[in-house]
This record gives sequence, structure tokens and C-alpha cells, in this order.
Amino acid sequence: NKIISCDFMKSLQINEFNEKSEALFFSRELINNPVIQKSILAKANQILDQLPVSVIQKTILIEGNKDIHNYQSIMPYVWPNKAESEKNYIYLDGKINYDNLKPEINDEIRLKKLAETIELLSLAYKLTHQEKYSTKAKEFLTVWFLNPETSMNPNFNHAQSFPGKNSGSNWGLIEARYFIKIVLALEILKSSSLFTKEFQAKIEDWFKLFLDWLIFSGFGSTERNAKNNHSVWYNAEVVAIAYFLKYFNLAKKLLTETLEQRISLQIDAEGKMHEELKRTRPEHYTEFNLKAFITLAYFGDLLGVNLWDYTGPHGQSIKKALDFYFNYCYEINPEKDQSFINYLFLAKNHFADEKYNNTAQNMLRTVNLKNRIF
Repeated sequence: NKIISCDFMKSLQINEFNEKSEALFFSRELINNPVIQKSILAKANQILDQLPVSVIQKTILIEGNKDIHNYQSIMPYVWPNKAESEKNYIYLDGKINYDNLKPEINDEIRLKKLAETIELLSLAYKLTHQEKYSTKAKEFLTVWFLNPETSMNPNFNHAQSFPGKNSGSNWGLIEARYFIKIVLALEILKSSSLFTKEFQAKIEDWFKLFLDWLIFSGFGSTERNAKNNHSVWYNAEVVAIAYFLKYFNLAKKLLTETLEQRISLQIDAEGKMHEELKRTRPEHYTEFNLKAFITLAYFGDLLGVNLWDYTGPHGQSIKKALDFYFNYCYEINPEKDQSFINYLFLAKNHFADEKYNNTAQNMLRTVNLKNRIF
């Protein structure tokens, strides 16, 4: 496959890529689209003038967090219980408390910004091989992971805290999914001359420590045993980081676990994911879990574990879950999440199902490229 240059990029080299060998998660339909390419480069050029983000940019430490280098966030669905006191909080599923997401106290917005930034810069570098993009990516990565004055400690001990109850919870590991974008981007950026073996080794050392925490911490163990999207995303996070670190046996172990303990247990014979459907935002969480399953199926392709075509003892499969979502959400939520376009294309490319292609193409024609679509 070739990446086709836009008209305004005629002077740039047309670069070839191999999706699997370079862990390029993006479908051909997106990465070869001239309009998408133009949008990627426009956004990447805007980033060149931006300053890096860091966990030390928060100004308030939550109760129990004694180190500004610790990542922290608050559960988005917890609210002050006005019936009692401001220190008493209650959980209201699906109702977002935007006060909990303010940048002075919440690091998730910075981690999300980092992931989207590195993703865009890596794609711009892939399209052009211009080192200005890898230079900026290295700057962002150094500030977040390597600089002792600004770096994040490799743990999620204080992610998704519940005020008045704890200073962090296992639910916070869901926010580690942003690292998937980062390690995929690093697979592209490693071809840059700026990404020396020494620099890459330092980044890998950080992720080795974080992976160790994911696997052996109490929070990690609890997430791995969750019955809903949290365990699927947990597997995706561990698999992605293990793949990046070339811990292929570990990645394969988690992929195999996904077959019987995720697909077979979370999807029924009709494709329903009951733990997601009973939530207050069932269409959102159904799609959210499908994204995790498709991410795992992608890594399965890289490592020779076929999740796409696995069928459980009662007919459970990713395909059935996708088809149920496809029909269910069209009836309930016609306003589709633009970020699902890439996942539909990936599914279409495996199953050769034109309904996925037609839906994704229709969505792509109306997409607002000022928003994220990956």
C-alpha cells in the first residue's frame, strides 16, 4: 500500500508502509485519504508551537496524594451529596461532573492530550519523514516520561479517586488506554534518527515499570477480574505495552485469555454485552467495549492469535457483538461517534462486510475534521 500525497504535498515523497510490521493501527481507508492526510498535517503543524504537557501542571493534589509526580484523577460520575455535606460524595452512573475534570486537579486531560499529540506527530512524520514532527514528539515524550523534574511516576495509584472514600481506585486503570496510542505511535517514530537506541531504551524502562505495576498491583488484579469493559481494556493495555516491549509471550497469553474469559463471558449468543447494556448509557458502553475488543483483535493479527473469528461455546463472537451494536445503536442513537469510523473499517477489512464499509464511508463524508476521528 502507498500513502497518497495530497495536491498541496506534491513535493513530498510518497511513502510506503506495511501496516502489520509497523503496528500502524489506522485503516487504509483513513490513512490513504487525501483529506485526512491534509487534516493530519494541518493539526500537526499547529502542535509545533505548543508546549509539552506534564503531570506537574496540576495545582491541587487530591487527599492522599503526596507527590505531584503521581498521576491523579477523580471519578467522573461522583457528585457532592448536598443532602449531607460537601465532603460526602455519591455515585451517579452516566452523569458527568465536569468539576472533577478541571485541569487544576485532573491529569486525564493532559494524558489524553499527550496521546493525541504523539499520535498526530507520528502520522505526520510517517507521511512526510520530516524530522520537525519527530523532534516535537520527542520533546513531549521527554517531558512526560523522562525529565526528573516533570515526569510521571509509573503507577496509577491515584487514578479515579472517590472523594471521601479513597485516593484512587482500580477503575482508574481505564484511563491507561491512552498509552495504547502512545506505544503505537512509538512504533512509527522509532525509524527517526532522533529516536536513538538510548532514548528508546529509557522510554522502554518507564513502560517496563508501568507494566509491572499493571500486572502486580492490587488495582491491576481487580481490573483483570472485572466483568465488563474494564477487563477488556485492561487486556488491551497490557497487550499493547507488552507488544511494544517485545514481551510477545505475555501479549499472546493475554490475547488467549481474551477468547474464553472476555468474548465467551461478556458476549451472549445474540451479541449482547449485558454488563454494558444495563448502564445508563448503554449505546456508549457497548461501543466502548467493542473498541477494546477490536484493538485486541488487531494485536492478535500481529501475533498470530485470531480473535476476529473466535466463536464461544454458545456462538459468542466479536462479529455478533458488532452486528448487534450496529442494529441496536441505529435505532437508539443515530448520531454516531466519529472515532468509531476507524474501527468499522478495520472490521470491514477482516470480515469483508460491506455494511461496515458503507456506514463508515457515510460517516466519513459528514465528519468534521476539526474533531478527532481516530
